[in-house]
Amino acid sequence: MPPESVARDGRYLVGGNPLEGCYLLHVIEGFLVRERASRVVKAELQHRNIWDFQACDPSYGSPYPGRIPGQIVTNLLCHYTEPGALIIDPMAGSGTTVDVCRRLDRRVEAFDIRPARSEICRADVLQGVPLPSGCADFVFLDPPYWDMKRGCYSAEPTDLSQLSYEAFLGALESLRDETYRLLKVDGCCALLISSRKKHGTYYDLAFEGFNIFRKVLSPIERICVPYHYSYSETTGEWASWRAPGKLLRAFRDLMVFVKAAN
Repeated sequence: MPPESVARDGRYLVGGNPLEGCYLLHVIEGFLVRERASRVVKAELQHRNIWDFQACDPSYGSPYPGRIPGQIVTNLLCHYTEPGALIIDPMAGSGTTVDVCRRLDRRVEAFDIRPARSEICRADVLQGVPLPSGCADFVFLDPPYWDMKRGCYSAEPTDLSQLSYEAFLGALESLRDETYRLLKVDGCCALLISSRKKHGTYYDLAFEGFNIFRKVLSPIERICVPYHYSYSETTGEWASWRAPGKLLRAFRDLMVFVKAAN
């Protein structure tokens, strides 16, 4: 069975997966829909700059600290890449990007400082990934949101969640430079990140990340991705935040950049 392909402009292709059998992937009234037998799983193809997903599609990735809905990656690849494109995820976690790429007929190279599965190679993105310059059509970046989940990923000293705030911002610069090196001209990258409030101080990681990346890459979109269960709620901090002037973190920023020709 040939690999499935992204549906565009109402077209559809029959795909296959040895674990799930056959299904259809197509666009119906603006929705990216995957059909199998009598069950339909919707992964909404977004056309506005708020991407709101109720939960993680279990088809993508597995339980993991900071796991994101695979629908985010699905939409990025539908909007900014074509079938056969090479996608790089240097902080791949449980392999959400790997699973999405397989579904959408994209090639993928995935890395992590602590690989969770065999398809992910071990590499510290701050030291660079073992791929040639100018090879990538798209780079997906979902770093730790500074120390929000410190201790959940690894004990490596270069784990971004282990760093001081100043060192974390320096790491974002290194991540930007490695992304620029990997991208082809006209290739895109996406940075997914959330703000942080700690001991009464507000850290706008999205603002800082945007300004760091725009120094060498051209911004083309900024998207709001709501949480449906915030970190503060799931860790039991909700009661302490129910006071005037205290707001739970309820969305991520998703910023898309392109490597323009010099």
